[in-house]
Amino acid sequence: MPVTPWIARALVLAWSTALLTPLASAQAPQWTQYQADSSHAGYVPVTLDPLVLDLRFEKQPPTDRELGHPIAMDGVILAQRRRAPGLGLYAYDHISGELLWTEDFDAFGPSVISDPSWVPGAVMVEILKGSYTSEFRTFDTRLGVPYATGYGLHGFTSSGCKAPSVYKNRAYLASGRFDGVAAREIATGDLIWDYDSNEVENDWTPAVDDDYCYLYLEGKLHAYDRITGVVEYKVPDPDWTGGRHDYSTPRLGSLDNVIVGHSNRIMSWNRNTGVQNWAVSGDWRDPSAIAHGMVFARGYSGQVVALSELDGSFLWEWYPPNGDEIQWDILVTDSHFVCSSYTDTYMVDLGTRSLDWQYANGGKLCLAESNLVIAGTYGILSVFAYREVPEPATISPARMEYYVSTLPTVTITGEGFTEPGEIEVWFGDEKADQITVIDDQTLTC
Repeated sequence: MPVTPWIARALVLAWSTALLTPLASAQAPQWTQYQADSSHAGYVPVTLDPLVLDLRFEKQPPTDRELGHPIAMDGVILAQRRRAPGLGLYAYDHISGELLWTEDFDAFGPSVISDPSWVPGAVMVEILKGSYTSEFRTFDTRLGVPYATGYGLHGFTSSGCKAPSVYKNRAYLASGRFDGVAAREIATGDLIWDYDSNEVENDWTPAVDDDYCYLYLEGKLHAYDRITGVVEYKVPDPDWTGGRHDYSTPRLGSLDNVIVGHSNRIMSWNRNTGVQNWAVSGDWRDPSAIAHGMVFARGYSGQVVALSELDGSFLWEWYPPNGDEIQWDILVTDSHFVCSSYTDTYMVDLGTRSLDWQYANGGKLCLAESNLVIAGTYGILSVFAYREVPEPATISPARMEYYVSTLPTVTITGEGFTEPGEIEVWFGDEKADQITVIDDQTLTC
Protein backbone atom coordinates (compact mmCIF):
# COMPACT_ATOMS: atom_id res chain seq x y z
CA MET A 1 0.00 0.00 0.00
CA PRO A 2 1.47 3.41 -0.89
CA VAL A 3 2.18 5.77 1.99
CA THR A 4 -0.41 8.54 1.78
CA PRO A 5 -1.87 10.98 4.31
CA TRP A 6 -5.24 9.97 5.72
CA ILE A 7 -7.65 10.79 8.49
CA ALA A 8 -8.37 7.95 10.89
CA ARG A 9 -12.00 8.94 11.41
CA ALA A 10 -13.48 6.49 8.95
CA LEU A 11 -15.71 3.63 9.83
CA VAL A 12 -13.64 0.51 10.38
CA LEU A 13 -14.91 -2.74 8.95
CA ALA A 14 -13.08 -5.95 9.76
CA TRP A 15 -14.03 -9.37 8.55
CA SER A 16 -12.73 -12.79 7.64
CA THR A 17 -13.64 -14.77 4.56
CA ALA A 18 -14.29 -17.63 6.94
CA LEU A 19 -17.63 -15.95 7.58
CA LEU A 20 -18.66 -17.24 4.17
CA THR A 21 -18.76 -20.67 5.80
CA PRO A 22 -22.05 -20.65 7.74
CA LEU A 23 -21.03 -22.97 10.58
CA ALA A 24 -18.06 -20.74 11.43
CA SER A 25 -20.40 -18.55 13.47
CA ALA A 26 -22.07 -20.04 16.52
CA GLN A 27 -24.56 -17.18 16.41
CA ALA A 28 -25.66 -17.80 12.81
CA PRO A 29 -29.43 -17.32 12.64
CA GLN A 30 -31.84 -20.11 11.80
CA TRP A 31 -34.90 -19.58 9.61
CA THR A 32 -37.17 -22.28 10.97
CA GLN A 33 -40.64 -21.49 9.63
CA TYR A 34 -42.73 -18.87 7.83
CA GLN A 35 -41.02 -15.45 8.12
CA ALA A 36 -38.22 -16.77 10.34
CA ASP A 37 -39.93 -17.84 13.58
CA SER A 38 -43.27 -18.08 15.37
CA SER A 39 -43.59 -14.28 15.52
CA HIS A 40 -43.50 -14.15 11.67
CA ALA A 41 -41.72 -10.78 11.87
CA GLY A 42 -39.28 -11.57 9.04
CA TYR A 43 -36.33 -9.97 10.88
CA VAL A 44 -32.74 -11.27 11.07
CA PRO A 45 -30.31 -9.32 13.33
CA VAL A 46 -27.32 -9.17 10.97
CA THR A 47 -25.55 -6.39 9.07
CA LEU A 48 -24.91 -7.29 5.44
CA ASP A 49 -22.17 -6.32 3.02
CA PRO A 50 -23.99 -5.99 -0.32
CA LEU A 51 -20.67 -6.10 -2.20
CA VAL A 52 -20.03 -9.67 -1.07
CA LEU A 53 -22.87 -11.94 -2.15
CA ASP A 54 -21.41 -15.04 -3.78
CA LEU A 55 -23.63 -17.50 -5.61
CA ARG A 56 -23.08 -20.88 -3.96
CA PHE A 57 -25.38 -22.88 -6.21
CA GLU A 58 -28.61 -22.92 -8.16
CA LYS A 59 -30.87 -25.94 -8.33
CA GLN A 60 -34.14 -26.75 -9.98
CA PRO A 61 -36.20 -29.38 -8.19
CA PRO A 62 -38.20 -31.55 -10.61
CA THR A 63 -40.69 -28.77 -11.30
CA ASP A 64 -40.69 -25.54 -13.21
CA ARG A 65 -43.49 -24.14 -11.11
CA GLU A 66 -43.54 -21.88 -8.06
CA LEU A 67 -41.66 -23.06 -4.96
CA GLY A 68 -43.04 -22.65 -1.46
CA HIS A 69 -41.47 -20.71 1.42
CA PRO A 70 -37.96 -22.13 2.06
CA ILE A 71 -36.39 -22.74 5.47
CA ALA A 72 -32.71 -23.12 6.43
CA MET A 73 -31.26 -24.75 9.54
CA ASP A 74 -28.95 -27.57 10.68
CA GLY A 75 -26.81 -27.07 7.59
CA VAL A 76 -29.81 -27.88 5.37
CA ILE A 77 -31.89 -25.75 3.01
CA LEU A 78 -35.36 -27.12 2.46
CA ALA A 79 -37.36 -26.21 -0.64
CA GLN A 80 -40.89 -27.34 -1.29
CA ARG A 81 -43.38 -27.76 -4.08
CA ARG A 82 -46.80 -27.76 -2.47
CA ARG A 83 -49.11 -28.51 -5.40
CA ALA A 84 -49.10 -31.45 -7.81
CA PRO A 85 -47.35 -32.38 -9.98
CA GLY A 86 -43.94 -32.62 -8.37
CA LEU A 87 -45.44 -32.15 -4.92
CA GLY A 88 -42.78 -32.78 -2.28
CA LEU A 89 -39.81 -31.69 -0.18
CA TYR A 90 -36.22 -31.23 -1.39
CA ALA A 91 -33.37 -31.02 1.14
CA TYR A 92 -30.00 -29.58 0.03
CA ASP A 93 -26.66 -29.21 1.80
CA HIS A 94 -26.37 -25.49 2.51
CA ILE A 95 -22.79 -25.17 1.13
CA SER A 96 -22.35 -27.70 -1.66
CA GLY A 97 -25.93 -27.84 -2.88
CA GLU A 98 -25.84 -31.65 -2.74
CA LEU A 99 -29.35 -33.11 -2.74
CA LEU A 100 -29.56 -34.90 0.62
CA TRP A 101 -33.06 -36.36 0.30
CA THR A 102 -36.46 -35.85 -1.24
CA GLU A 103 -39.95 -36.81 -0.16
CA ASP A 104 -42.40 -37.33 -3.03
CA PHE A 105 -45.95 -36.92 -1.78
CA ASP A 106 -47.60 -37.48 -5.17
CA ALA A 107 -47.69 -41.22 -4.50
CA PHE A 108 -49.89 -40.64 -1.42
CA GLY A 109 -52.48 -38.72 -3.43
CA PRO A 110 -52.64 -35.48 -1.46
CA SER A 111 -53.85 -32.30 -3.15
CA VAL A 112 -51.78 -29.81 -1.13
CA ILE A 113 -49.00 -29.80 1.47
CA SER A 114 -48.15 -26.92 3.78
CA ASP A 115 -44.85 -25.10 3.80
CA PRO A 116 -42.31 -26.83 6.10
CA SER A 117 -41.19 -25.91 9.63
CA TRP A 118 -38.26 -27.15 11.72
CA VAL A 119 -37.28 -28.08 15.26
CA PRO A 120 -33.77 -29.38 16.09
CA GLY A 121 -33.38 -32.59 14.10
CA ALA A 122 -36.79 -32.67 12.39
CA VAL A 123 -38.87 -30.93 9.75
CA MET A 124 -42.66 -31.09 9.52
CA VAL A 125 -45.53 -30.46 7.11
CA GLU A 126 -49.30 -30.81 7.08
CA ILE A 127 -50.78 -32.77 4.16
CA LEU A 128 -54.32 -32.36 2.83
CA LYS A 129 -55.88 -35.64 1.63
CA GLY A 130 -59.39 -36.03 0.32
CA SER A 131 -62.21 -33.73 1.34
CA TYR A 132 -61.78 -33.27 5.08
CA THR A 133 -58.74 -35.21 6.28
CA SER A 134 -55.16 -34.19 6.83
CA GLU A 135 -51.91 -35.69 8.05
CA PHE A 136 -49.20 -34.04 10.14
CA ARG A 137 -45.80 -35.58 9.31
CA THR A 138 -42.26 -35.13 10.63
CA PHE A 139 -38.95 -36.19 9.02
CA ASP A 140 -35.29 -36.30 10.04
CA THR A 141 -33.65 -33.07 8.84
CA ARG A 142 -30.56 -34.56 7.18
CA LEU A 143 -31.77 -38.06 6.30
CA GLY A 144 -35.44 -37.59 5.47
CA VAL A 145 -36.41 -40.61 7.61
CA PRO A 146 -40.08 -40.29 8.71
CA TYR A 147 -40.64 -39.91 12.44
CA ALA A 148 -44.28 -39.41 13.35
CA THR A 149 -47.70 -38.97 11.75
CA GLY A 150 -50.83 -37.39 13.20
CA TYR A 151 -54.31 -37.34 11.66
CA GLY A 152 -57.19 -34.90 11.79
CA LEU A 153 -59.55 -32.58 9.96
CA HIS A 154 -57.96 -30.42 7.33
CA GLY A 155 -57.33 -26.72 7.89
CA PHE A 156 -56.90 -25.35 4.39
CA THR A 157 -58.41 -25.36 0.92
CA SER A 158 -56.68 -25.92 -2.41
CA SER A 159 -55.00 -22.53 -2.00
CA GLY A 160 -52.67 -24.14 0.53
CA CYS A 161 -51.41 -23.37 3.99
CA LYS A 162 -48.36 -21.65 5.40
CA ALA A 163 -45.95 -23.55 7.62
CA PRO A 164 -47.02 -24.79 11.06
CA SER A 165 -46.00 -22.30 13.74
CA VAL A 166 -43.49 -24.01 15.98
CA TYR A 167 -42.98 -22.99 19.58
CA LYS A 168 -40.99 -25.19 21.96
CA ASN A 169 -42.23 -28.78 21.60
CA ARG A 170 -45.51 -28.06 19.82
CA ALA A 171 -46.76 -27.11 16.37
CA TYR A 172 -49.72 -24.74 15.96
CA LEU A 173 -51.45 -24.92 12.62
CA ALA A 174 -54.58 -24.23 10.61
CA SER A 175 -57.11 -26.97 11.34
CA GLY A 176 -60.79 -27.78 11.54
CA ARG A 177 -63.44 -28.88 9.03
CA PHE A 178 -63.27 -25.49 7.30
CA ASP A 179 -61.10 -23.30 9.47
CA GLY A 180 -59.64 -23.02 12.93
CA VAL A 181 -56.45 -23.77 14.79
CA ALA A 182 -54.92 -26.83 16.46
CA ALA A 183 -51.94 -27.69 18.63
CA ARG A 184 -49.98 -30.91 18.05
CA GLU A 185 -47.16 -32.59 19.93
CA ILE A 186 -44.25 -32.61 17.48
CA ALA A 187 -42.61 -35.80 18.73
CA THR A 188 -45.73 -37.93 18.28
CA GLY A 189 -48.06 -35.92 16.03
CA ASP A 190 -50.77 -36.24 18.71
CA LEU A 191 -53.52 -33.62 18.77
CA ILE A 192 -53.40 -31.62 22.03
CA TRP A 193 -56.28 -29.21 21.42
CA ASP A 194 -58.17 -27.65 18.54
CA TYR A 195 -60.77 -25.03 17.69
CA ASP A 196 -63.12 -25.16 14.69
CA SER A 197 -64.60 -21.84 13.52
CA ASN A 198 -66.63 -23.28 10.61
CA GLU A 199 -65.39 -20.48 8.37
CA VAL A 200 -63.71 -20.73 4.96
CA GLU A 201 -60.06 -19.79 5.08
CA ASN A 202 -57.16 -18.66 2.96
CA ASP A 203 -53.39 -19.15 3.14
CA TRP A 204 -52.35 -18.31 6.73
CA THR A 205 -50.80 -19.64 9.94
CA PRO A 206 -51.17 -18.53 13.58
CA ALA A 207 -48.55 -16.59 15.56
CA VAL A 208 -47.35 -17.93 18.91
CA ASP A 209 -45.52 -16.57 21.94
CA ASP A 210 -44.90 -17.95 25.42
CA ASP A 211 -48.49 -17.28 26.49
CA TYR A 212 -50.88 -17.41 23.56
CA CYS A 213 -51.63 -18.64 20.08
CA TYR A 214 -53.05 -15.77 17.95
CA LEU A 215 -55.22 -15.75 14.85
CA TYR A 216 -57.49 -13.33 13.02
CA LEU A 217 -60.73 -15.03 11.92
CA GLU A 218 -64.41 -14.13 11.63
CA GLY A 219 -63.57 -10.43 11.97
CA LYS A 220 -62.06 -10.99 15.42
CA LEU A 221 -58.60 -11.21 16.93
CA HIS A 222 -58.43 -14.52 18.80
CA ALA A 223 -56.00 -15.49 21.57
CA TYR A 224 -55.84 -19.05 22.93
CA ASP A 225 -53.84 -20.28 25.87
CA ARG A 226 -50.83 -21.92 24.22
CA ILE A 227 -50.82 -24.91 26.56
CA THR A 228 -54.54 -25.65 27.12
CA GLY A 229 -56.28 -24.06 24.13
CA VAL A 230 -58.64 -22.16 26.45
CA VAL A 231 -59.94 -18.97 24.81
CA GLU A 232 -58.36 -15.89 26.41
CA TYR A 233 -60.25 -13.40 24.24
CA LYS A 234 -62.03 -12.89 20.92
CA VAL A 235 -62.14 -9.16 20.22
CA PRO A 236 -64.21 -7.89 17.26
CA ASP A 237 -62.54 -5.72 14.65
CA PRO A 238 -64.74 -2.57 14.75
CA ASP A 239 -64.19 -1.86 11.04
CA TRP A 240 -64.42 -5.38 9.67
CA THR A 241 -66.33 -5.43 6.38
CA GLY A 242 -66.70 -9.18 5.96
CA GLY A 243 -64.92 -11.48 3.58
CA ARG A 244 -64.44 -15.17 4.25
CA HIS A 245 -61.35 -15.73 2.10
CA ASP A 246 -58.87 -13.07 3.16
CA TYR A 247 -57.65 -13.97 6.62
CA SER A 248 -54.19 -12.76 7.52
CA THR A 249 -51.24 -14.30 9.32
CA PRO A 250 -50.76 -12.32 12.58
CA ARG A 251 -47.26 -10.96 13.27
CA LEU A 252 -45.89 -10.20 16.72
CA GLY A 253 -44.23 -6.80 17.10
CA SER A 254 -41.78 -5.28 19.55
CA LEU A 255 -44.38 -3.26 21.48
CA ASP A 256 -46.26 -6.18 23.05
CA ASN A 257 -48.55 -6.02 20.03
CA VAL A 258 -50.05 -8.12 17.24
CA ILE A 259 -49.97 -6.67 13.72
CA VAL A 260 -52.74 -7.89 11.39
CA GLY A 261 -53.90 -6.97 7.90
CA HIS A 262 -57.34 -7.16 6.31
CA SER A 263 -58.11 -5.92 2.81
CA ASN A 264 -56.20 -2.59 2.53
CA ARG A 265 -56.11 -2.08 6.31
CA ILE A 266 -53.25 -2.71 8.75
CA MET A 267 -54.01 -2.92 12.48
CA SER A 268 -52.14 -3.14 15.77
CA TRP A 269 -53.68 -4.89 18.77
CA ASN A 270 -52.51 -5.13 22.37
CA ARG A 271 -51.25 -8.67 22.83
CA ASN A 272 -52.40 -8.98 26.45
CA THR A 273 -55.88 -7.47 26.26
CA GLY A 274 -56.82 -7.65 22.59
CA VAL A 275 -57.64 -3.95 22.56
CA GLN A 276 -56.99 -2.40 19.15
CA ASN A 277 -54.19 0.19 19.33
CA TRP A 278 -54.65 1.63 15.83
CA ALA A 279 -55.89 0.85 12.33
CA VAL A 280 -54.91 2.60 9.10
CA SER A 281 -56.04 2.24 5.50
CA GLY A 282 -54.05 2.90 2.35
CA ASP A 283 -52.48 1.57 -0.82
CA TRP A 284 -51.04 -1.55 0.79
CA ARG A 285 -51.68 -5.23 1.33
CA ASP A 286 -51.03 -7.36 4.40
CA PRO A 287 -48.08 -6.48 6.66
CA SER A 288 -45.00 -8.52 5.80
CA ALA A 289 -42.25 -7.80 8.36
CA ILE A 290 -41.67 -5.84 11.58
CA ALA A 291 -38.30 -4.39 12.61
CA HIS A 292 -36.67 -1.17 13.85
CA GLY A 293 -40.01 0.32 14.93
CA MET A 294 -41.43 -0.10 11.42
CA VAL A 295 -44.09 -2.29 9.85
CA PHE A 296 -43.14 -3.27 6.28
CA ALA A 297 -45.93 -3.97 3.80
CA ARG A 298 -46.31 -4.50 0.05
CA GLY A 299 -48.25 -1.81 -1.76
CA TYR A 300 -50.92 -2.47 -4.35
CA SER A 301 -48.80 -0.42 -6.76
CA GLY A 302 -45.86 -2.81 -6.32
CA GLN A 303 -43.94 -0.74 -3.78
CA VAL A 304 -42.59 -1.45 -0.29
CA VAL A 305 -44.31 0.70 2.36
CA ALA A 306 -43.02 1.45 5.88
CA LEU A 307 -45.43 2.47 8.66
CA SER A 308 -44.68 3.41 12.25
CA GLU A 309 -45.15 0.45 14.56
CA LEU A 310 -46.16 2.89 17.31
CA ASP A 311 -49.12 4.61 15.65
CA GLY A 312 -49.39 3.36 12.06
CA SER A 313 -48.33 6.67 10.52
CA PHE A 314 -46.83 6.57 7.03
CA LEU A 315 -43.00 6.83 7.02
CA TRP A 316 -41.76 6.14 3.49
CA GLU A 317 -42.16 3.95 0.42
CA TRP A 318 -39.75 2.42 -2.08
CA TYR A 319 -40.50 1.45 -5.69
CA PRO A 320 -38.48 -1.19 -7.55
CA PRO A 321 -36.88 -0.10 -10.82
CA ASN A 322 -38.40 -0.30 -14.30
CA GLY A 323 -41.97 -0.55 -13.10
CA ASP A 324 -41.42 -3.91 -11.41
CA GLU A 325 -43.82 -4.95 -8.61
CA ILE A 326 -42.94 -6.59 -5.30
CA GLN A 327 -44.99 -9.77 -4.82
CA TRP A 328 -43.58 -11.77 -1.91
CA ASP A 329 -42.89 -11.30 1.80
CA ILE A 330 -40.18 -8.81 2.79
CA LEU A 331 -37.07 -9.78 4.78
CA VAL A 332 -35.41 -7.19 7.05
CA THR A 333 -31.90 -7.05 8.57
CA ASP A 334 -30.08 -4.35 10.55
CA SER A 335 -28.74 -2.80 7.36
CA HIS A 336 -31.11 -3.69 4.50
CA PHE A 337 -34.50 -4.97 3.51
CA VAL A 338 -34.74 -7.65 0.82
CA CYS A 339 -37.79 -8.08 -1.40
CA SER A 340 -38.77 -9.90 -4.58
CA SER A 341 -40.98 -9.58 -7.63
CA TYR A 342 -41.90 -12.48 -9.88
CA THR A 343 -38.57 -12.08 -11.71
CA ASP A 344 -36.03 -10.21 -9.52
CA THR A 345 -34.76 -9.90 -5.94
CA TYR A 346 -33.64 -6.55 -4.52
CA MET A 347 -31.48 -5.61 -1.52
CA VAL A 348 -32.15 -2.04 -0.39
CA ASP A 349 -30.28 0.08 2.19
CA LEU A 350 -32.57 0.80 5.14
CA GLY A 351 -31.22 4.28 5.75
CA THR A 352 -30.83 5.69 2.26
CA ARG A 353 -33.27 3.36 0.42
CA SER A 354 -30.64 2.99 -2.28
CA LEU A 355 -30.68 -0.22 -4.32
CA ASP A 356 -27.46 -2.00 -3.31
CA TRP A 357 -27.94 -5.39 -5.02
CA GLN A 358 -30.23 -7.05 -7.55
CA TYR A 359 -30.50 -10.60 -8.93
CA ALA A 360 -32.56 -12.01 -11.78
CA ASN A 361 -34.54 -14.56 -9.81
CA GLY A 362 -37.56 -13.55 -7.78
CA GLY A 363 -39.47 -15.55 -5.21
CA LYS A 364 -39.88 -16.35 -1.53
CA LEU A 365 -36.91 -15.55 0.71
CA CYS A 366 -35.06 -16.70 3.79
CA LEU A 367 -31.77 -15.66 5.39
CA ALA A 368 -29.95 -18.11 7.64
CA GLU A 369 -26.53 -19.58 8.43
CA SER A 370 -24.80 -17.04 6.15
CA ASN A 371 -27.01 -17.90 3.19
CA LEU A 372 -29.59 -15.80 1.37
CA VAL A 373 -32.07 -18.21 -0.24
CA ILE A 374 -34.43 -17.37 -3.11
CA ALA A 375 -37.13 -19.98 -3.81
CA GLY A 376 -38.03 -18.84 -7.29
CA THR A 377 -41.39 -18.18 -8.86
CA TYR A 378 -40.43 -20.47 -11.76
CA GLY A 379 -38.82 -23.25 -9.74
CA ILE A 380 -35.17 -22.11 -9.50
CA LEU A 381 -33.59 -22.29 -6.03
CA SER A 382 -30.76 -19.71 -5.77
CA VAL A 383 -28.46 -19.75 -2.73
CA PHE A 384 -25.98 -16.92 -2.04
CA ALA A 385 -23.27 -16.84 0.62
CA TYR A 386 -23.48 -13.49 2.37
CA ARG A 387 -20.88 -11.78 4.49
CA GLU A 388 -21.95 -10.28 7.78
CA VAL A 389 -20.11 -7.12 8.81
CA PRO A 390 -19.14 -7.50 12.50
CA GLU A 391 -18.87 -4.52 14.79
CA PRO A 392 -15.33 -4.36 16.28
CA ALA A 393 -15.37 -4.29 20.05
CA THR A 394 -12.56 -1.71 20.40
CA ILE A 395 -10.22 0.15 18.07
CA SER A 396 -6.94 1.76 19.14
CA PRO A 397 -6.21 4.54 18.37
CA ALA A 398 -9.92 5.21 18.71
CA ARG A 399 -9.83 8.66 17.08
CA MET A 400 -7.35 11.01 15.44
CA GLU A 401 -8.14 14.60 14.42
CA TYR A 402 -4.89 15.22 12.56
CA TYR A 403 -3.13 14.21 9.37
CA VAL A 404 -0.17 11.87 9.50
CA SER A 405 2.42 11.25 6.81
CA THR A 406 3.08 7.63 7.77
CA LEU A 407 0.68 4.80 8.34
CA PRO A 408 0.03 4.13 12.04
CA THR A 409 -0.49 0.69 13.53
CA VAL A 410 -4.08 0.06 14.56
CA THR A 411 -5.19 -2.63 17.02
CA ILE A 412 -8.64 -4.15 16.65
CA THR A 413 -10.29 -6.47 19.13
CA GLY A 414 -13.30 -8.59 18.29
CA GLU A 415 -13.75 -12.32 17.77
CA GLY A 416 -13.15 -15.08 15.22
CA PHE A 417 -9.88 -13.66 13.88
CA THR A 418 -8.23 -17.09 13.79
CA GLU A 419 -10.83 -18.69 11.53
CA PRO A 420 -9.36 -20.05 8.26
CA GLY A 421 -9.20 -17.66 5.34
CA GLU A 422 -7.72 -14.35 4.42
CA ILE A 423 -8.54 -11.51 6.80
CA GLU A 424 -9.22 -8.06 5.40
CA VAL A 425 -9.46 -4.75 7.27
CA TRP A 426 -10.94 -1.63 5.73
CA PHE A 427 -10.95 2.01 6.83
CA GLY A 428 -13.84 3.32 4.75
CA ASP A 429 -12.74 2.44 1.21
CA GLU A 430 -9.03 2.18 2.16
CA LYS A 431 -7.72 -1.37 2.61
CA ALA A 432 -5.13 -1.91 5.35
CA ASP A 433 -2.02 -4.07 5.00
CA GLN A 434 0.54 -5.72 7.30
CA ILE A 435 -2.22 -7.57 9.17
CA THR A 436 -0.98 -9.61 12.12
CA VAL A 437 -3.27 -11.91 14.10
CA ILE A 438 -2.25 -11.83 17.76
CA ASP A 439 -4.97 -14.24 18.90
CA ASP A 440 -8.58 -15.01 18.00
CA GLN A 441 -9.73 -11.74 19.59
CA THR A 442 -6.92 -9.36 18.58
CA LEU A 443 -5.22 -8.25 15.40
CA THR A 444 -3.04 -5.33 14.29
CA CYS A 445 -2.70 -3.72 10.90
